[in-house]
Amino acid sequence: MKCVEVEAQETFHNITLLAVTDNSPENKTFSLATPAASASLSITNPDAFGAFLPGKEYYVDFSEAPAAGTEEAPAPDAVGVAPDTTAQQPPATDPAAPDPAAA
Repeated sequence: MKCVEVEAQETFHNITLLAVTDNSPENKTFSLATPAASASLSITNPDAFGAFLPGKEYYVDFSEAPAAGTEEAPAPDAVGVAPDTTAQQPPATDPAAPDPAAA
């Protein structure tokens, strides 16, 4: 998503994000399924005020949270943002393994 507005007040910043639908093959592919999206954030942590800048693009991940009381959530980092625990590396490719496309 692209930050399109930061309304800076003394004790909070309001952030407006919109879906990005061009400028890269990834954005164009995403926009085929989700051509419109918006998000508004209100940030009250002064350490996080500079986290969003107008014109910059950001990944947004909506992951299901565990049911209350079933699992402890990850601890937030220094600016109050929980670390991404869902990021996975692609599996390593074994160069000696047969190519399934060649079968």
